[in-house]
Amino acid sequence: MLIIAHRGANKDPENSLSAIRSAMKQGFSALEFDVRASSDGVLYLLHDKRLWRTTNKHGLISKKDSGFLKDCLLKNDEPLPKLDDALKLLENFKGTIFVESKMPEYEKKILFLIKKHSLANHSVFESFNFESLKRARMLDKKIRLLYTLWIPTRKSLKKAKSINCYALAPPAWSLRKRFVQSAKKEKIKIYAFDVKTKTLLKRVRSLDIDGIFADKYY
Repeated sequence: MLIIAHRGANKDPENSLSAIRSAMKQGFSALEFDVRASSDGVLYLLHDKRLWRTTNKHGLISKKDSGFLKDCLLKNDEPLPKLDDALKLLENFKGTIFVESKMPEYEKKILFLIKKHSLANHSVFESFNFESLKRARMLDKKIRLLYTLWIPTRKSLKKAKSINCYALAPPAWSLRKRFVQSAKKEKIKIYAFDVKTKTLLKRVRSLDIDGIFADKYY
């Protein structure tokens, strides 16, 4: 089962360059981070819509320009990282990079930066937004796609297959054996998130899924 360092290694601030460095240093063969855009279209690593939880600033990142964000610091006083800088750091990484787009309409720019750093063969474009995944597929026939969703159903599996998704990522608590078996028949991988207890970790292992986005139980 693949263990994916969710938002980087968890001893460092989430979605930080130090978390990415730590994940590589600890030997993870896969890592994930989230991407949002400033008001002037610069892409940054950030999970939430608002800045306050993980930085020293407040407000919606979509309402702040890159000039304002130059002074935006994470809890360890690192600058809020740009996607461009994160991908540059990963140029020699041989594992899998899961890039979760949190803002539709930026597929083209994200895919451009992935290719700029020669990471297309190592990357997975990930989103909760199915229309965003469809646009990514139209832009790139080869990029691996991951459809993140809250409730896995036969319909979601059919949608994923329709755009040749590489994988689905539901929360651990939602998974059922029959769904996992159906996904395997379609050759679609299953990665679980929200694996927050040892009980859930044991459960997803018993279901023989392909991997987890790990926050705690590395």
